[in-house]
Amino acid sequence: MSTRALIGKQNADKTVTFIYCHFDGYPSGVGDTLIESYSTPDQVDGLLALGDLSVLGSELGEQQDFNKRNRDWCLAYGRDRGETGTEAQTIDQEMYVRENLRGEEYKYIYSLSKNWVCYGNDDEEAEEEFTIKYPTTESSTT
Repeated sequence: MSTRALIGKQNADKTVTFIYCHFDGYPSGVGDTLIESYSTPDQVDGLLALGDLSVLGSELGEQQDFNKRNRDWCLAYGRDRGETGTEAQTIDQEMYVRENLRGEEYKYIYSLSKNWVCYGNDDEEAEEEFTIKYPTTESSTT
């Protein structure tokens, strides 16, 4: 079974550019990987450029065999399986947060303040949401 997620980046015009990720979408999966490996705008842009993902890896990686993958690399439907229509999409931020767009359980937004924000859907109604702000490497204090 999969835990689906959307991964997006907030734009100045109150839209979000996002991709779909099929596996490990929960905060201790995709959430931790985003914090650890995608903490700058350039890294997030590179991730979004891959389009929809089967699995988020700690590295963007290179084109690979979809069935014999490098476990550290992202597994992308377009790059690695040749699918079309997997490019990042841009929609209104409020719609991104409120609507269930792709059957996702979690949504992530890389905010203009360079923090990851996670929204989770209530299993029954998908209307309640909770927000967890994760400090990025750049903004965390030790």
